[in-house]
Amino acid sequence: SAFLCRSLTHSPDEVGQVLGARYVATGSVRRSGTRLRVTAQLLEADSGRMLWSDRYDGVLGDVFDFQDEVADMMAARLASHVNAAERRRIISSRAPEVAAYGLVLRGQDLTLRYRQETNSHARRLFEEAAGLDPIYARVYVGMSRTYSESWRHGWEDQSESGLAHAANLAMKAVEQDDLDARGFAELGYVRFFQKQHQQALGAYKRATELNPNDADVLAEMSDVLSSIGEAASAVDLMKRAIRLNPCHPDWYLCNYADALFVLGEYSEVVATLLKMRDLTAGHRLLAASYALLGESAHAHIHAQAVRTAYPNFSLQHWRQVPPDPDSPWLEKYLEGLSLAGLD
Repeated sequence: SAFLCRSLTHSPDEVGQVLGARYVATGSVRRSGTRLRVTAQLLEADSGRMLWSDRYDGVLGDVFDFQDEVADMMAARLASHVNAAERRRIISSRAPEVAAYGLVLRGQDLTLRYRQETNSHARRLFEEAAGLDPIYARVYVGMSRTYSESWRHGWEDQSESGLAHAANLAMKAVEQDDLDARGFAELGYVRFFQKQHQQALGAYKRATELNPNDADVLAEMSDVLSSIGEAASAVDLMKRAIRLNPCHPDWYLCNYADALFVLGEYSEVVATLLKMRDLTAGHRLLAASYALLGESAHAHIHAQAVRTAYPNFSLQHWRQVPPDPDSPWLEKYLEGLSLAGLD
């Protein structure tokens, strides 16, 4: 059941316990002159986790029509989101096979090391997990990422078939659990590199609808925004992701730096990337940024680190990797890498 909590003096958990409600709707009304704004949220009572939020704007002169419209919309949307939350709860009550879950966690950690050998190891773990629990969606999320990263870094198949396979695995994850935000996020990640910007953005938006507070999804979505010319919005999204997950992994800083690079903030790019614990994934952007700042000595150090970490690195490959090959920031990126001594 759901209950409308009118008082801010009681927590959702307290309201849920007193009334036996699993979900709590909260809201507020604000007025500025003749303008009205109603905000609404649907919370999970026991955890306080926000499942949905929205706002409605109207004018005082139409207050009764506005009240009816808001009531109708809220009733429809609350019903829809409560139903979705119940479906998610039922699905999640089926715990994945314990060994498969452990393999997925190990695979995820290995994937984030951005090295060919760890990526291949991660794929083997995901394949083993699939054998143990073939309907566990996160298995296919992980497998998809290994193929995307392999294509991106030129470790294996650099043809479009590699990305197509990654897309098929991401879609399989969505088919196994269409209420898991990570499946849609993975599909967005692949569509991003397939240069299908609107499809990528749509997939990420669906992921944020399913879980608006998944910091990893927000951090990945920022790269799409940077690519379509909304780097300032990407920076704001990254700040939110970091607030939600202050113990964030290094790749958050890479995505944050990408957005700053698009904005031409090269000093900020350097400052951001130097916070990484492992600079492996940041050497390329550090080399380009230092070169564009005229600091050739530092640029050459990071260029050599790129050659060590990625022996098959080539500018030609990285010209094809970004989702927008005609963007001005890509030309600056390639210019910086060239100035740093990479070819």
